[in-house]
Amino acid sequence: KTCQPFLKAFFALWGDTTKRIKPRAWVDRLKLFAAACGVEPTAHPDDATALKLFWAGLDVALVMALIDVESRFQRHALSPAGAMGLMQLMPQTAIRFGVDDPWNAQSNINAGTRYLSHLLTLFGGDVRLALAGYNAGEGNVIAAGWRVPRFSETQRYVPAVLDRLRHWSAALRAAGAP
Repeated sequence: KTCQPFLKAFFALWGDTTKRIKPRAWVDRLKLFAAACGVEPTAHPDDATALKLFWAGLDVALVMALIDVESRFQRHALSPAGAMGLMQLMPQTAIRFGVDDPWNAQSNINAGTRYLSHLLTLFGGDVRLALAGYNAGEGNVIAAGWRVPRFSETQRYVPAVLDRLRHWSAALRAAGAP
């Protein structure tokens, strides 16, 4: 997959008046994701269409939705529970996936997407359960009988990510993504 659909989505959303994001913030986000794709960001979007995504074969919209909810695209986000970075890795998850610097956007995204991919495999492709596992821990999903645990945070989190997934999926379709 190339980053072209991702870039098109960013520029398609540029004028979305339902978002309360200033154009400068979009540019900052684009640069951050270009860096996470492993290349130097460019000023002209057409120059960056060959960027590669190495997101464990995941749907780009799902990754975008998860990051949107987890950190609002804030690279240095820190939760009260100690989750860090764009994909809000808990310290144990960072260690589990070999992350030395959870504040490094590329390392954070690589580990977070590998974890999400693992959860999707574990839960048979069930996105709701994978998201619940991402938020509450896979052990809690299993302990809840392979259901979304009844933790209030997780009960709010899963629908929030699914809502953002619909948003990002529509944005990618509107931008001509396959």
